[in-house]
Amino acid sequence: MIIDNLTRAQCDLLWKVWYSKIEIRQRFLALVEEKQPLFQACCAGESTTLGTRDNQRLVAAVRKRADQLEHSLENYNRRTEAFIAACPTHHPPPTIQYSELLRLQPDDPFWNDGFFTNGNEPWAIDIHTQRGIRQLASYKRGIEEKRRLGWEVRRTMHWVVGRHELVWSLLTGLCQLSVAATPGDLPVQLKPLLEHTSLSSNISMAPKILSGKVLLHSHLIRIARLQVEWNENIAEVFNKTAPQSDDNQLKQKWNLQLQNIKSTLRFGFLSGIPGDLHEGLLQIFARTEDEDDQDEDEEDEEDEEDEADEEDEEDKEDKEDEEDDDEEDEYLADINAVAQLQMAEDMLANLSNNSN
Repeated sequence: MIIDNLTRAQCDLLWKVWYSKIEIRQRFLALVEEKQPLFQACCAGESTTLGTRDNQRLVAAVRKRADQLEHSLENYNRRTEAFIAACPTHHPPPTIQYSELLRLQPDDPFWNDGFFTNGNEPWAIDIHTQRGIRQLASYKRGIEEKRRLGWEVRRTMHWVVGRHELVWSLLTGLCQLSVAATPGDLPVQLKPLLEHTSLSSNISMAPKILSGKVLLHSHLIRIARLQVEWNENIAEVFNKTAPQSDDNQLKQKWNLQLQNIKSTLRFGFLSGIPGDLHEGLLQIFARTEDEDDQDEDEEDEEDEEDEADEEDEEDKEDKEDEEDDDEEDEYLADINAVAQLQMAEDMLANLSNNSN
């Protein structure tokens, strides 16, 4: 096969270089595979079944593989130099030393065979183009990783905010529940908790409510610690990644919950002991919930006012359009009247001319 306007002899030299490179790859992979048991034996914490005799045999086999690889590399470099001497104007195949070969990574450009299959393509022969392609791929991969980080951060925030709201609503419901309540009087959201098999040993309602408070309070403590620990890093990733549709609402809930946690910690209301509930904890969270509901009501009122204003504007525009249409009709009617008068005058003029 003749390629790239090379002669038969030059093509034979190029194929010999390619064959030598294939042989290097095979012997290199065989050497790496032979070395794996030795790496496992040298790693701390790894178990190995190699004894002294097997270890000596393995070392001898590795040395044999290394000698074969070195011999193949010598043949490759010799044939490469012969091809370069025969084709000084052709792009030369890469040469490499044995010490450098042993340090090569799997994605190193040396292993690329594009030089032999696509010798005229820049990506196959130009080292700068190859480096640019890898850097571009790395850049695109970084953009994708950043986008996925943004997704994961928002999923995590949604999960934490949802768990916080759920635990707090259950804890508030338990604190408002009377100890004299019967199983039929339990709220729907509290039934799975108070009727759980883990609390079935408590006959009366008071121990069940107390146990539920301890469980929920301990869970609230864990969630609060997570939110405080995550806040700095999670806020940075949140602000530096692509926004999503519900970011404002999510960030508002997150900041409100974090503000509640910091306030309770500042005043000593959020104890680290499960079940040690402080009245101030309930008051702060209840107040912030009322403020949140008030903000939501205000937002709803503003939305309603905006909708009313939009409707008024639409009605006003419709009226203006109707007035414009009426004016246009009147204008067209005037034009038609003028045209009819002009036609009548022309007809009278023609009749008078004919009579004369």
